[in-house]
Amino acid sequence: LKLDFTAGANSLIEEDAQHIREINRNSDNAIVQQDYENFKDSVMTSVFSGGENLDYRHNTNINYTIPFSKFPLTNWINSTARYSTSYIWTREAFAAKGFGNTIQNSQAYNLNATFNVVTLYNKVGYLKKVNNKFRKSGRTNSRSSKSSKGNGEDDKEKKKKDKNKKNQKTPFDYAARTLMSIRNVNGTYSRNRGTLLPGYNGETSVLGMDDFGAPGYGFLFGQQDDWGNSDTNHYAHWAMMNDWLKKNDSINTQFSRTFSENLSIRASVEPIKDLRIELTANMTNSLNKTEYYRYQGDTGLYAKQWLTESPTEMGSYSSSIITIQTAFIDGFGSNNSAIFDQFLQNRVTISQRLDDADGISSNDNLPHENDSLGQGYRLGYGATSKEVLVPAFLAAYTGTSPENVSLDPAAVGFKNSKYLPIPNWSIRYNGLSKIKFLKKYVRKISLNHSYKSSY
Repeated sequence: LKLDFTAGANSLIEEDAQHIREINRNSDNAIVQQDYENFKDSVMTSVFSGGENLDYRHNTNINYTIPFSKFPLTNWINSTARYSTSYIWTREAFAAKGFGNTIQNSQAYNLNATFNVVTLYNKVGYLKKVNNKFRKSGRTNSRSSKSSKGNGEDDKEKKKKDKNKKNQKTPFDYAARTLMSIRNVNGTYSRNRGTLLPGYNGETSVLGMDDFGAPGYGFLFGQQDDWGNSDTNHYAHWAMMNDWLKKNDSINTQFSRTFSENLSIRASVEPIKDLRIELTANMTNSLNKTEYYRYQGDTGLYAKQWLTESPTEMGSYSSSIITIQTAFIDGFGSNNSAIFDQFLQNRVTISQRLDDADGISSNDNLPHENDSLGQGYRLGYGATSKEVLVPAFLAAYTGTSPENVSLDPAAVGFKNSKYLPIPNWSIRYNGLSKIKFLKKYVRKISLNHSYKSSY
């Protein structure tokens, strides 16, 4: 377990402009000397007080190596976890006082794991012997045997032949090696969240806090939600309840929250010698929320003095997927797309499924207001609704029935199933260059094939 903490700040050493003007204006040396002393005292006072703080930042990192390697049953797993946070305080502009300072924080989780599956196989004595046989097969027969001077074989050749006999492979060995095709698996997951709040009225002292109160220990070390017992769990409401915000209705910087996560999985598969398959699965997800948190005057109740305006939510989602089953249906050079036509047809089924699943019984089976042709669209789920379009699209291009595709846009698979990314692949075979006939003409032959598709 390792912990590190770093902090830094930038400050401005102020020079009293009034003293400078007095020095330049007076010609009396005594007065100039006194003004200079006053000027020097004001500068030194600013130096010893640390000056005017412009910004403060600190970072915290906690790294932990999960002790799988310390136990015999799990020493084939290596895994590390990391938790990181940051906090930044930025002073308001000198020319725009009254708009408040800006604070922001971030929180990040990272988990890495490597599974050396060969080490797991080798815990079984027979499987370890099989792995050793296939690993040594390329070396034991690499040199042809040579006879020594005379009629008999020397001791070295006898030992080599005995060793080759021990390494001979049986059908059971080949079957066991095929079952041990998965050789290595790696996985990485990360999640990042952050909050930015303008109009903060606090200053900085120890750890960036203002008199050990604002903005709260949780915010200093990455906390993102669950603030108090308020109706909303975001930080701006909590800061407002604690009187940490400037009461200025002209603040035009948005309060924002960000979220992102990434998942990557990679596996190496070797079903036979010289054939290597790499499986990769990836998923990324991001979401940004912004809104104006504006003071609207003293209206009596404190919570009603603040107004939330223009909330916006934007995000993206991407994942590896398999669409090869529909990739060649339309052929080449066709002006019509059977897959796209299927996508259009799927919308009605998805609309009806969404209506049946929303739990609003009063709207069940009511036609959509724009369904003038009576195609079967339900109220609230029209032909251009995003809730309808995304599952219909996925069903068409993955070859899935619209009755079974998940209605969750971040899930590719069957209904009621949480999604894990579907792996793509890369295949390489180098065995052809070892065929005796081909060795005469080529030094190396490599066959490669890969497939990649994302949603």
